[in-house]
Amino acid sequence: LSQNRLAFRLPLNPTSVGTFRFTPDGSKVIHTDSTPPAKEGDPQNPLEVYVYDSATGRILRRFATDHAEIQAVSPDGRTMVEWGFRSPFEDDIQCVLNVIELATGKPRWVLECPNNVYPRSVAFSPDGKRLVTTTSDGLTKVWSLHPHAERAVPKSVELDTLWFELANSDAPRGFAAMQTFSQFPEVSLPFLAKKLPPEDAIHENQLRTWLDDLDSPRFRDRERATRELSRTLPRVRTAVEKTLAKTASVEVRSRLEDLLQFSTKPNGLELQRIRSVEVVEQIVRNSQRGSTIRENAIALLKRWASGAVGSTLTTEARETLDRVNR
Repeated sequence: LSQNRLAFRLPLNPTSVGTFRFTPDGSKVIHTDSTPPAKEGDPQNPLEVYVYDSATGRILRRFATDHAEIQAVSPDGRTMVEWGFRSPFEDDIQCVLNVIELATGKPRWVLECPNNVYPRSVAFSPDGKRLVTTTSDGLTKVWSLHPHAERAVPKSVELDTLWFELANSDAPRGFAAMQTFSQFPEVSLPFLAKKLPPEDAIHENQLRTWLDDLDSPRFRDRERATRELSRTLPRVRTAVEKTLAKTASVEVRSRLEDLLQFSTKPNGLELQRIRSVEVVEQIVRNSQRGSTIRENAIALLKRWASGAVGSTLTTEARETLDRVNR
């Protein structure tokens, strides 16, 4: 805006109806897309959410949703609230608020609307731990999204179990593991530091070998190259997009298009990285300024942020440091 120039264009359907929201830090744009049927009587088109990188316009996440209207976005930009309906019984329709994890597109929490009345306003608290709703009948309610539970300090075998739960595509289970990690920073910070070293850049020669092998006459080589590119895609996306733009091979084009399409749905390894950074951010916000725990947590974020440009861990850590340093 300061330079009065177009940053990028979003590839929207001309008939698309929906809402747009920036995340509070401005790093992403969330768009809910509700495209009406082509003609009366046609089935309803699926409602979808797109999360764009606000600097490039690149699609980061894409998932189906129940209702194409964003009510609120959390301060850290990792969750949003939408309202919808569910029918536990055929003649009983309940209004609900879905607190959606943007990484998976699945609800961490499903909150029943007070008195089954659609909320007029929804807002997160500055720390993201509470949600305030106001309904048309005048009722204001404060919801706790990070309830404190008494837990014993996890042992090493339990930490390993929690680590695997961070990779779970089930949002409530992943969030439960995050809650336990954030409650015990003395054990979780060294554990996460050991599990997640900063991500290294992919050597140019190795990357070129993978890209060349996509057109190899040997099926085994093509499959191996596809797996490696999928595993490292956030770090090699630019090279993948350039190859896709100039390749004349149908095989290479098909494989790269599939890679980019599925990149909007993070795998278990990426979820572990995204959620680990969120755990450390919670530890920072829960700790007093100047405390050893807070300093150790920030040091870990800085270590992760020093990794390869474009990697999931590096990007998440850098965005988190920007927020906590404001």
